[in-house]
Amino acid sequence: MKSLYEYIIEKCIVEAHHLLNGDNSLGELAADLVEFLQFQFSHSINKNKEYDNKKFIYYYIWDYNEIVKWFADNKKAFHYPAFLIENNSTICLKISVGRMVKGRKKQHNDIELISLYGNERGSHSTKSIDGNSKNHTIYLNAYLLAKENGMGVREFIMSDKFEKELTGTVRHEFMHAFDSYMIVGQRRAKIDKMKAIYKNYRKNNNIKKNWMKFENCGVWNGSAFAVDEDFMNEGNNLRTFYYILLYYLTDTEMNAYLQTFYNQLVSENSSNPYDSDIYRRYKIIKSILECSFSKDAIQRNFDDMTKNEIGVSFGIKSNDLFVFYEKLRLHLLEIVDRFFVKLHKILFDIAQAL
Repeated sequence: MKSLYEYIIEKCIVEAHHLLNGDNSLGELAADLVEFLQFQFSHSINKNKEYDNKKFIYYYIWDYNEIVKWFADNKKAFHYPAFLIENNSTICLKISVGRMVKGRKKQHNDIELISLYGNERGSHSTKSIDGNSKNHTIYLNAYLLAKENGMGVREFIMSDKFEKELTGTVRHEFMHAFDSYMIVGQRRAKIDKMKAIYKNYRKNNNIKKNWMKFENCGVWNGSAFAVDEDFMNEGNNLRTFYYILLYYLTDTEMNAYLQTFYNQLVSENSSNPYDSDIYRRYKIIKSILECSFSKDAIQRNFDDMTKNEIGVSFGIKSNDLFVFYEKLRLHLLEIVDRFFVKLHKILFDIAQAL
């Protein structure tokens, strides 16, 4: 007889393309956490703000016991995912409510600090408890999101926009949590190495967040994206694009972005994929991979170190630079095409439901 864990892998991973449901529903978990947080911010919060020296924010944090106790005290069901129960793991909620860059030296670099570290929308961090058990902290930058929407933090948290943002964060970040149990061993080590190479490249080359959205790589005309080939042929831009793919084309990120794609369309009650910035982002990646670039740009951007770091990550080898580049380009196109099959399966299911 198959275990529940094996059943989850077969039914929720293969058939539903990572849209976890049933006992592992991330949608029901998100709805519960929205209700919990909106209650907290509609009443006096009986806890002290804490300060995060890395993110430069003040925040509240609720641990697992506080969350569970609230549901029990209010006689409400808490839809806690089975994969966390099976692994004896817990969750925390961390919500930013203010910002301050402490220290004179850091204040001089305030703009750079904000750009690089201080304004991510949300994230997920994991701390091992013992063996396979983990504590998963889900962070939402309510302070930044409130400012983006022209609201106060409390006003934003009580709004529908907060529900949309937190639901998207829970779906995305708890997919990472799911994969932290599902993807292990050599496969996990490979993904971790790819992300480490990507992060090191961004840091060493001061790559800003506009690159993550490919803002300068071309222009949209309706549903068509025209690549700016002049820009891509300039300097190290082609190299930067491929290093960023070390992040976007890892299994863990593509799995989590399926959740984000689903949430973006459902929250907009839409079956138009171009209403999702995730769909548009991967469409840009596909369009650039389909382009031909100058031999000069390829020679300039792919030295031995680049070939080793990117090539080894994706399993591509060749002594001939141009053969290497073409094999790499086609291999990554296959990965993107397989990802679009999953996106379109989700899109079909949404269209059928609307």
